[in-house]
Amino acid sequence: MGITPKRVSWRASQSFTVATVAIGCFGHLYLSTFIVPILPYMLEVRMNLDPSQIQAMTSAILATYAFTELIASPVIGHYADKISSRKIPLLVGLCIELVATVAVATTRNLPLFFFARLLQAISGMVLWIVGCATMADIVGTENMGKATGITTAAVSAGSLAGPMMAGILVETVGYWQAWSLSILVLVVDLVMRLMMIENPRPRPITLATSENTDKSVDFTSREGSSDSDTSAADDCHEQTNLLPPRIREVKEQKGIHFYICLSRHPRFLTAQYSYMLYSLLLASLEATLPLHVQSTFGWGSFGAGMMFLALQAPGIVLSPIVGWLRDRVGTRHPTWIAFAVLTPDIWLLGTPGDARFPWAMGERGWAVYTASVIFIGVFSNLLNGVGMMESKHVVDELETSNPGIFGPHGGYSRVCATSSMSWSVGMLLGPIISGCKSSLQERGVAV
Repeated sequence: MGITPKRVSWRASQSFTVATVAIGCFGHLYLSTFIVPILPYMLEVRMNLDPSQIQAMTSAILATYAFTELIASPVIGHYADKISSRKIPLLVGLCIELVATVAVATTRNLPLFFFARLLQAISGMVLWIVGCATMADIVGTENMGKATGITTAAVSAGSLAGPMMAGILVETVGYWQAWSLSILVLVVDLVMRLMMIENPRPRPITLATSENTDKSVDFTSREGSSDSDTSAADDCHEQTNLLPPRIREVKEQKGIHFYICLSRHPRFLTAQYSYMLYSLLLASLEATLPLHVQSTFGWGSFGAGMMFLALQAPGIVLSPIVGWLRDRVGTRHPTWIAFAVLTPDIWLLGTPGDARFPWAMGERGWAVYTASVIFIGVFSNLLNGVGMMESKHVVDELETSNPGIFGPHGGYSRVCATSSMSWSVGMLLGPIISGCKSSLQERGVAV
């Protein structure tokens, strides 16, 4: 006897889809950060690396992971939008990540370890990009803020739980038991992906033409086209008003033309730039915070851990609330408020320990530093997810005015890939900029 639609309706619901994507985001961040505190142990004890090489090798492994994500994102987004089913690449990516995680945990060979980490980065990007595209397919624009808020909370929880659980479990119950929990996270994710039933919102029907069709709309080469969404829509109507009703021929934007088309809209560029600055801020703190609190306040790993807790914990609580707020008022006002608060707060963060600011010394200094970190943790939530949300709005507006412009399966995967690239650029630049700044300060150069 077949399963009735009523009995499976909850598996195709928006709530279950968002929950599944949130679990996937949690697992991706949990695994990517889980290895950080135990990586020196793995390199020295399991791979017999010389202690003098551990710091350089640790930096190389983490940088290679971020660089692989940056390179893989547009490729994954391009091919994911060509597949009608989002579930297939999700399951394939999850299986690859499961195998790669087992390889990372078990190998004693450094080249094989690098290769397994590369597979982790690529498969993790598949889960991230296609998962977010799945959520965008099913969740309407009016609820996208709440959905993004839930997944952001999951991301914050994964970023916090990964290194914390790794440090605690390796010390208390052992190496293999710690990795067993990571495998369990992936198994739970796999079960939810198998249970999920795709139920995307219907797309406008169109007759999409090839790139060399004369009657098509070309946003990338047509002279006199405007950067605004309204002008783009008007251009489309002007080109198609002589066609029979209900049949609109548009030119599908493929390859680089997809990104050129989106880049003509300031809303898209501003969103990606804001998202990049957000990741740059977090990456800079992650790279410099432990050494700064040690040299300035004499704090050890526990004090640094508490600062990271103050940075990440607000996101777990506030992200759903911020998502609800953005559904009501949009992203423009929360974004400029975040930058208005964070700009002086970041300056204040650098005053403790600086001789030019004697009022920020001693106990008052660590109080100022702690308060600044908490403020960053609270107000940075207003920036999280803004890249994907605003980019999705631009894609929705263009597809509504020009159905089929991004192909029969839309452009959500490529949009998610673009946001992932913006994030990765910030994660790469953050440690470089902050590291150079710290190096100059150590040499007595005022910055």
